Amino acid sequence: MPPRQKPDKGGDEDLAQLRAALPELVYTLDEALTYALSPNLQLDLGGNFSLNGVAPRTQLYMGLSQRF
Repeated sequence: MPPRQKPDKGGDEDLAQLRAALPELVYTLDEALTYALSPNLQLDLGGNFSLNGVAPRTQLYMGLSQRF
């Protein structure tokens, strides 16, 4: 005997469960600057700033890139 199926309620219940399971959206403002120290060396500076409180409030970073 096959298992009984739930009656279809139009999908509203499934949609509510799906929305509850999804992570909250992250909104950020991201800025970066690059400066060529030489033709083969570059300095990178930047920051990510949260717009809705889900992401960390501020993330600053810097990097150095060298072409070989």
